[in-house]
Amino acid sequence: MWRFHRRSTITGPRFVGLSFLLFGVYQSLIFAIAARWLSVRQVAGLGYVDLVLIGMIGLSTVVWLLEEEHLRLTDASRQIEQLAFFDMVTGLPNRKLFLDRLRQFVERDDSARQTAALVFLDLDHFKRVNDSYGHEIGDQVLAAVADRLLHSVREGDLVGRLGGDEF
Repeated sequence: MWRFHRRSTITGPRFVGLSFLLFGVYQSLIFAIAARWLSVRQVAGLGYVDLVLIGMIGLSTVVWLLEEEHLRLTDASRQIEQLAFFDMVTGLPNRKLFLDRLRQFVERDDSARQTAALVFLDLDHFKRVNDSYGHEIGDQVLAAVADRLLHSVREGDLVGRLGGDEF
């Protein structure tokens, strides 16, 4: 059976995978439910659709919107944002996010400006760790350094990994 979330009003298009959409049409035919498509278009393998199911066994018009794929896409969007702005090994802000936050700090009003320190940390001879023990151990070292840095600064201070062995 379908997994639906009941809505009283149409709130806009939802994303549904094509296989899920076809299954919905099949179910509509089996249960003799009249279905009217508000919009269907295909973009990058996903169908955008709102499906109105009408005439369900003596009930007045009920609007059901398919939500399952929408929730998956929301999760995927969060994951993409995580990958775009945070380092996968350490979980720290990456170069892009770090430099953006640094720019925001520098561009603050003079009245809001505070004194600050900028520390650049480069791990000497880190290549030897990767070459001798492998990248998995090197990643563990980077994660341990990141953890120590996070526990060495005040709450609200920014720590980021600029790339490689640079923090």
